[in-house]
Amino acid sequence: MYTRIMIPVAWALVTLSVPALLVANPPPPANSDPISITPASPSIGFGNTPGDIYGEQPGLWVVAQGWDVGGPGPILHAPDFAYGLTPVDNNDGHSNGEWNPWVEQFIYFSGSPSSVGMPLTAYNTQSGLWQAEGDRFVANGIASPPPAVAMATGIQANVFPSFPGPLNLLSANQTRFNEIPSVPAMVPNPGVYPPDDMDALELTLFDINGDKIPDRPVYFTVDRPTAMALGVSPADVLFSPPGGMWNPWFPAPQLGLAPVDDVDALAVFDLHARGIPEPGIDYALFSLAPGSPTLDGADGVAGTADDYSAADIFVTNFNGAFMLYLPASAIGMLPTDDVDALDVESVFTDNPPVEVFDWWQWLLNFDVWIPPWTPLPPNDFHIELEGVPPELVGELWIDMFPMVVVEPMGLNGTRISWSGAEALPGTWIHFGFVILDQVYPTQVRWYFTRDGEPIIDVPWIFQRWDWWANPPYTGLVDVVQNMYTEEVAVQRFTTVEPVEPVKLPD
Repeated sequence: MYTRIMIPVAWALVTLSVPALLVANPPPPANSDPISITPASPSIGFGNTPGDIYGEQPGLWVVAQGWDVGGPGPILHAPDFAYGLTPVDNNDGHSNGEWNPWVEQFIYFSGSPSSVGMPLTAYNTQSGLWQAEGDRFVANGIASPPPAVAMATGIQANVFPSFPGPLNLLSANQTRFNEIPSVPAMVPNPGVYPPDDMDALELTLFDINGDKIPDRPVYFTVDRPTAMALGVSPADVLFSPPGGMWNPWFPAPQLGLAPVDDVDALAVFDLHARGIPEPGIDYALFSLAPGSPTLDGADGVAGTADDYSAADIFVTNFNGAFMLYLPASAIGMLPTDDVDALDVESVFTDNPPVEVFDWWQWLLNFDVWIPPWTPLPPNDFHIELEGVPPELVGELWIDMFPMVVVEPMGLNGTRISWSGAEALPGTWIHFGFVILDQVYPTQVRWYFTRDGEPIIDVPWIFQRWDWWANPPYTGLVDVVQNMYTEEVAVQRFTTVEPVEPVKLPD
């Protein structure tokens, strides 16, 4: 029987030096990307409430320590009372105001526990691991036309892919917010606790100076029980000024909804006088909770052809009407799913372009040639990523190797090991993986072994394909030398713009 043996890395063949670790939202403050979680989430009740707004875990990608392992649970960004709620109230969807409804948008979302996503999507993968509802996802591309254009013309939007792949991608694992379960993105939830359910989503800060009081407005909706207690509709959009109490902003009829509908995901464009409702000037994207009568369509009868989905995304300019902006299928969700958290980032046209994803995704593809003169076929291939935690490594491509293991390495690193097959001399083999966020490894090492012993005389070729090239897959950014005579083609990709090529040290 073949046994994989992990060995020290001091003899690694090739070392690639890259820039120091970067994060999308550096401190201060550390608690960015604010979310809320549902009342049914297991983290509620340990000093956490469904009206609290939580932030990203402080520090640089520390492994989460949620209540399932006795840690602090979600990290407080702004408490419920800081914008007018009480501990029994539920923040069902929130926004701090988007940039421009007249340009195209990137769509970020999360789903409810009942949602499974379309096959072959990141949502479907995470749902199968029983952790999707705590994760943040992003549609794979730009939603076009812009929301305001869609509302003016009646032309429904679609998502035009940023690069080949599934309709949605994992943007942030639940560990980023210290939610339950505290397991990496590609690891099954052991099921000790049900997962926390992300209930509201925003990509930018409410609290800027770290005092846990919102410095920017909070636009939000509440669920049915909270709405009844507050004397509002769960389809009303409420507004809290910075550090103040909430007030009604737009009532349900101005969204084209019935008071018994429930808006459970929200992204607001308040464009002129902040906090002053201005129909026809302000816009919002939203989704509706299951059971909302408007989902039954114009005929008011569930199960007929004009029904909407709780995973559909709608647009309104608050003139008393809405239209379907993105159907569930456009973001990789099923009609039976429920999008219950939503945010967008507008596409900027500045030069140079600014970051439009709050994560950068590396798509790494290794094409390796085993020369005919190789004395022994390798049966292990290892890549070590210092400065990249295991939960940020996914979408593993195994090709000819039937087994791949992703495991922690050191304090904040990852080792990926492919094994279980003979890489015969004179053949090509292929490896691939994705780094799921804006994190640069401080070092990358790669090496072959056979039965756990290093093979130090396997020259090989490494390639990274350029997804933006025209035609695709052909644009190599840079070529460097490895310790042998073969050239090593190195290329890195972000969702925004090319990065300066990285060279091996002289």
